[in-house]
Amino acid sequence: MLPLGRYGRRSSNVVDLSHSRLKSLHGGVQRHAVVNCVNVPVSSAPTSVEEVATRPGLHLTHTPTEVFSTFPMAQIDVSDDRPALYNLCLTSRLLRDVAQPVLFSHFDVPSPDKSDRKNAVHLLPPKRRLVLFSKTALQRSDLASRTKSMDLDFGSPQDNGIGGHILPEDTALFSRMAKEIFPYAPDWTERTRRRGFCALLPLIFCRLPNLHSLVFVPPTDASSYILVPRGQLTKDDVCSILPSLREVDIDSYGYGYNVPPELEDFGLFLCLPTLHHFRIDTFICTAWYRYIDNYLLPAPRTWLLSEVYLRNCTFMDAKNLTNFLAAFSKLKKFQFSAADLGDDLVDYEDYFTPAELKDALERQVSSLEVLDIGLADVKYAADVEEDDSAEFASNYLDTGSLGRFEHLIQLSIDALRLGATANLPPNIIQLIIRDVHGTRSLSEYHILRRYMNDLLNLDKTCPHIQYVFIQALKSNDILRIGEAHKATYHKDAKGRSILSFPNLPYKLYVCFVTFNDFGLPMYRELDDQIPEILASED
Repeated sequence: MLPLGRYGRRSSNVVDLSHSRLKSLHGGVQRHAVVNCVNVPVSSAPTSVEEVATRPGLHLTHTPTEVFSTFPMAQIDVSDDRPALYNLCLTSRLLRDVAQPVLFSHFDVPSPDKSDRKNAVHLLPPKRRLVLFSKTALQRSDLASRTKSMDLDFGSPQDNGIGGHILPEDTALFSRMAKEIFPYAPDWTERTRRRGFCALLPLIFCRLPNLHSLVFVPPTDASSYILVPRGQLTKDDVCSILPSLREVDIDSYGYGYNVPPELEDFGLFLCLPTLHHFRIDTFICTAWYRYIDNYLLPAPRTWLLSEVYLRNCTFMDAKNLTNFLAAFSKLKKFQFSAADLGDDLVDYEDYFTPAELKDALERQVSSLEVLDIGLADVKYAADVEEDDSAEFASNYLDTGSLGRFEHLIQLSIDALRLGATANLPPNIIQLIIRDVHGTRSLSEYHILRRYMNDLLNLDKTCPHIQYVFIQALKSNDILRIGEAHKATYHKDAKGRSILSFPNLPYKLYVCFVTFNDFGLPMYRELDDQIPEILASED
């Protein structure tokens, strides 16, 4: 990262911009808000790329114009250097032509609560920034072609209305372009009335041929979160609009108690032959089987999709799950986690079972390498034996044997959904067992003890095993297990307790659950903790 600084010209002895009023990129006069400039002698300016890269404390805006012709601008971290690049655009036309393409490589619309109001980049409201970016993308194909990634947060607390942000002259441009690009679509005014700012997205995407990565937080208004209205575009249309898209991340965290979006509303992304990674967080899937024939079958011959992450799913039955996974044949990574809807069994009626998930993955047997199954929060009626309640269930459905998945090297699974270590795939390298505390009718000590003998001898049945991580609540019972096997107890840099078993041919850790300020267990923190443990060994 190159830190924020000031640009010094060679053509004069010193440059003082501390009180200058500069014309902004969009024609308005604006005070230089971020760079606090002072007089800097020309002799202190670097004269080569090597000096720019090696001189300690060098600021990006200290660099002479001549150096930028050979400067590796593409290596600049846009997120960290955005204020400096923004100020370069305000300094001169020459520097604007150098910095502007770099600025366009990544565009983000943060929600108001995430915007840094002290940052000149965020002086404009996020929606107005989106309008200006859209206009530039439609009018400047050279800059639009530079855009590689976008992060669009339309979620709570930001609404999706366009009032006050799209001016009459903007409407004229967008309306004209919409008629050219989508001649059979509804009138532009009608589209914005129905879909708000989401109506802009298809227009933008049509002008971003090199867009590789998209992060999208849809608005909580269920009538307007659809990126492209169903029935208006064919699979070929979508492929031509987004010819280079490789990664899509959908975060619907703002929905709260509202009904989350349907998975099929974003299914158009999945028909892209260039797509490599797809993740959606917080969704529902009730009608995928009606959608798949129109868009995903037959699958593209050149399909690159290898990573699918479905998180916090409110509902998905076996039929929808099977039809969804049937579209893929080369998945290497798959994650599924269910949302916690409480203890009412009715809320989970017809939810697919762990065994049905294993069966639905049958087409991925020859390719799947990483599998994460998070079904600890699902309460199946079959879990509850006579005289049990959902809260105190004693019999849990599990996956059954995963022995056919010979390429599976990393498995994350809830303790009681695995059932037994005999169900593990034969070539497993890393095993993560979550939620050992998942039942109250059996003590945690007995659950862990049931696994421990097998886990301490896991190399006998899984000869390639290197790492085992177990998540559990901290208790004297578990500490006694560790003491009996000469385990060491310590805390990591964030104060989280870990029990390590050093006298094994592989690494085994018990990671104790931490709690947030409200006293609730932070189960998913294990996902961040494991990379830190592995990094500490290097």
